Amino acid sequence: MAPHQRKPYTGAEKFLVIGIDIGTTLSGVSYALLEPGKVPRIQPVTRFPGQTQEKGYSKVPSVVCYDQDRHVIAVGPDTDPEVNPIFSELDDVRRAEWFKLRLRPPHLAADQRSQLEKIWSPGAAEDKDVNALKHEPLDKEKILRPVTNDFKTVVQVFSDFLKYLFTSAEEYIEETERNIDPTFTWASIEKNTYFVLTHPNGWEGKQQSQMRDAAVAAGVVDRSTAANRIIFLTEGEASLHFCLDKIPNLHQVEGGGLLVVDCGGGTVDMSAYSQTENGGYKEIVSPDCLLQGSIFVTSRARDYFKENFRGSQFGSDVGIEAMARAFDKPGGAKCTFRNPNTPYFVKFGGLRDNDRKYGISSGKFKVEGAQMAKFFEPAVQDIISGIDNQCKNAKDGVSIKFVLLVGGFARSDYLYTKLRGHFKSSGIVVLRPDTDHLNKAVADGAVSYYVDRYVSARIAKYSYGVNVNIPFDPADPGHVRRKSTKFTDSDGKDRIPGIFSTILEKGTTVMEEKPFSEVYHCTFTPEQFSQWSVVSTSIKYYKGQATSPPQWLDLEPDSFHDSCAIQVDTTNVKRDLSLQNNGIQDFYRFNCEVVMLFGLTELKAYLAWKENGEEKRSDASIVYYD
Repeated sequence: MAPHQRKPYTGAEKFLVIGIDIGTTLSGVSYALLEPGKVPRIQPVTRFPGQTQEKGYSKVPSVVCYDQDRHVIAVGPDTDPEVNPIFSELDDVRRAEWFKLRLRPPHLAADQRSQLEKIWSPGAAEDKDVNALKHEPLDKEKILRPVTNDFKTVVQVFSDFLKYLFTSAEEYIEETERNIDPTFTWASIEKNTYFVLTHPNGWEGKQQSQMRDAAVAAGVVDRSTAANRIIFLTEGEASLHFCLDKIPNLHQVEGGGLLVVDCGGGTVDMSAYSQTENGGYKEIVSPDCLLQGSIFVTSRARDYFKENFRGSQFGSDVGIEAMARAFDKPGGAKCTFRNPNTPYFVKFGGLRDNDRKYGISSGKFKVEGAQMAKFFEPAVQDIISGIDNQCKNAKDGVSIKFVLLVGGFARSDYLYTKLRGHFKSSGIVVLRPDTDHLNKAVADGAVSYYVDRYVSARIAKYSYGVNVNIPFDPADPGHVRRKSTKFTDSDGKDRIPGIFSTILEKGTTVMEEKPFSEVYHCTFTPEQFSQWSVVSTSIKYYKGQATSPPQWLDLEPDSFHDSCAIQVDTTNVKRDLSLQNNGIQDFYRFNCEVVMLFGLTELKAYLAWKENGEEKRSDASIVYYD
C-alpha cells in the first residue's frame, strides 16, 4: 500500500522506528512515530551539526576526522576543511572516508579486488588503509592523512559515525515531535525505539554482527537489548519499499517482475521481486551486489588526471586530489555529464592557476565527452550485465518489466540514458523514482520495511549445511578412497568425516517464518561428557557453481566456507541424558535438531531436543567466523 493507503497503527503502545543508512559517500536517517490509531508518517532527519546545505537536505558525508590522539574532531558536514577552521589549527589530522567498503565480505573483494585497490592510497597495503587520501584546498598544500587499522579499526570508525547520526537524530526527533505534542520527550519513547540498519546486498552475517557491535559501542542500544532492537535489512529490499511508496501504481503491476537497482557510492545492489497473490512481494532471483558505485568513476578519472598532468606543476598528489574532488562535487563534471559529444570542464583552482602547456587555464581544464564516457563505461557495462543476469535467472517464469533506479549514482543522466536505451528493445521500462534529491531513499525504505513489510519470501543465495561424520562402509568406494580419515567415535564405532549434510539448497524460495532443519547426534565418552558444557554446531555454505553441492567436502574444497557456529548451553540437557552401552563401550548420546530460519533479513537459529519425551528448544547464540 502507498503512504496514503497505509492503515492506522493498531498496537497498544507508542513506538519509534529509526532507519539508518550508512552509505559509502553519503548517509541518511529517517523515522516514524507509531501511535495507536494514527497512520504512521515516514520523515527524514534534515538537520545535522555543521550542515551548510539548503534547508531540508537529509544527507551527510560519511566521513570522520580524528586528531593524532584518536579523538573525533569532526564528523559529516564538519569534515569539509574549507568551512571548518579547526583544520587550519591542527596538524596530523586523520580522515576516515569510504570506510564502509572495509566491512565487505572477503569473497566480494576477491571478485573485484582491482577495483578496490584503485580507491585507496597508491602503494598502501590494503589490509591497513581504511580510505584514500583526501586533501585541503590546493593553495594550502597540506595532506590529511588516512585512517589506518592500527589507528582506528573499521568497526570503531563505524561506531563513531553511528554515534553522530544517532545523536543528531535524537535531537531532531525530540524537537520536531515536541512542536506537535509539547509533552513528548525522548525518555518517554527511548525504550520503545527500534532501529533498522541497512547494508549492501553482498554483506552477510559477519558484517551484521560487526555493525551491531558498532551500535552497542556507540550507545545506540545496550548489549542486552541489541538483538531485539536492531533489525538488519539489505539496501535492495529497503529500496523496494521506497519505490512502492513513491510509485503507488507499481502495486498494480501483475504477472511481471520489478528489479530494483540501487546505484550508490560504493556498491550497486540488485534485487528482483514479483507480486504474490495476497499483494505482497517475493524475491525471484538471488540478490546481487557489484562494486561499481560512483566512487569508481572518480577513481578512473583520478588515474587519468595523474597520467595526463604528470609533468605539470599541478601534477602533485595535492593537485590531482583537488582535480578529483572538483570532478566529483555536486555540479561538477561527473554529475553534469550526459553527452559524449560535448566537452566538459573541471574547475579545481583559482584564476592564477595556469599551465597552458597542459591545457590548464584559470584553474580549469577540459575533458572531452568521449573520455568522460570511458570513466563511466566499466560501471555501465557491469550494471547492464548484472541486470541481464537477474532477468535471465528469474524464477517461476516471471519476466522483469520494470527496472527501478535509485541511489545517488542513479541521478547520473548519462547512466540513466545508457540503461534506458539498452533495455528499450527488450520491452523493459527503466524508471527513476528517487526524483527528490533531498531524501535518502534507503533510509526511508528501511522505516517502510518495519511499518509495511511488503516482502514475505526470499531466495537462498547459497547452500547451507553441516560437516557430518557417517558410519564407515568398507563396501563403498568413496569410503575406501578416504580410508585414511577413518576414526573410532566415542561409542566405539568407526566413522568417516567430510560429508556435507545440506540443510538448505541454493535457489530455494524461503518464507519468512519457514524453518529448515536436520537431525544430528553426537556421542561422548563418560570423561568427555563430564566436561561437556556447550553444544556447538558449525554451519558451512557452498559457493560453487553446481545447484546442488557435492556430497564430499573434499571434491570442491575451495567452494565450502565456514559461515558461523550455533552454540547452546547444555546445562539442562545433560540432566536428561543417561549412560548407554552398545556392547562395545559405555557412552552418552545426544540427539538434536538444528533448526534455522533463512527467510528473515538476519539468520536465526535454535536447537531442539527431547527431554522425557517432550520437545525442548533453546535460542542459539550465533558466532560468526573471521
